[in-house]
Amino acid sequence: MPRMTARLFNALAVVALASLVLSPLTGAWAAPASMRQMAQVMVAAGAPLASAPVELTFEVTYKGFNGQKGTVIPVSVGQDVKLTFVWADKAVPDNSHRILIKGYNVRTPLLTPENPQATITFVADKAGTFEVACDWRCEGHENIQAVLRVTGEGAAAGATTATAITLKTATNDEARSMTFTATLRDTDGSPLANAVLLFYLEKELAGYKGQAEIGSASTDKDGVAVIEFAPSVHGLQKGGVRFEGLGRYASAETKFEVNTEHLRNFTVAPKGLEPVRQWAPVVLFMVVVGVWLTIGYVVFNILAIPRGRRSSRNPGGLAG
Repeated sequence: MPRMTARLFNALAVVALASLVLSPLTGAWAAPASMRQMAQVMVAAGAPLASAPVELTFEVTYKGFNGQKGTVIPVSVGQDVKLTFVWADKAVPDNSHRILIKGYNVRTPLLTPENPQATITFVADKAGTFEVACDWRCEGHENIQAVLRVTGEGAAAGATTATAITLKTATNDEARSMTFTATLRDTDGSPLANAVLLFYLEKELAGYKGQAEIGSASTDKDGVAVIEFAPSVHGLQKGGVRFEGLGRYASAETKFEVNTEHLRNFTVAPKGLEPVRQWAPVVLFMVVVGVWLTIGYVVFNILAIPRGRRSSRNPGGLAG
């Protein structure tokens, strides 16, 4: 009986050992071929693991973000970022703020008691340290400073979404300037809010061509940005509107040509100054003549002093 128990125990040990050695192989080959191929592709491509989105809320006061200066917002490349800013400056009711993330070209609308909350969303598609600050003149401006710190390498995963800009121009009622209205949308027709659009003119100086900025504006919730354009010269003006890109949204640009001949902001001096312009040369001539006559009179009197002295020494003209 003991001998049978020992043989049974040995047999069980051999089976267990064999299962332990063969189980990784059988498990691997039991997996479907498609799963094995997917794993091989992911390893070969170095596909990044999905990261949870970053969602944070900050109260904005004259003391800073959540009452302090120098807040650090850590983010990894490829993460979706959703930042909500809430106006909480109850101690200074007329203090407004507008938060800008430099380098990502995202900006909130103006935060006021009437519009106390704004949310901006973007993809952290580039590594580095970026300033988060108020770009509005306000009390405690130097305290409203934070840092967005994006760590990692490369660009964000995922396909890039194309964008397009449509532009309309109109002359204002007084015909002294023009209004540029640009709309930014993605390929699905959805508007892009809080994106910065740059308006420029194409200029040439001494054989060098370049772009002269005439203004920039952020898009509203409908993707619309508006600026007023008051040109300084008559004639055909060529320029464009440019979007630098934002997160997964690609850059976009559109060109324009406008004729400013009809604008009335090119005027000469007001009519009230016409008499001054007409008589200015005569008045200037009289002033110059008066100055020279004064100089001549002074010189004449200086030269007459010696003659007066000789006459006083020889009164009556008699010889001594």
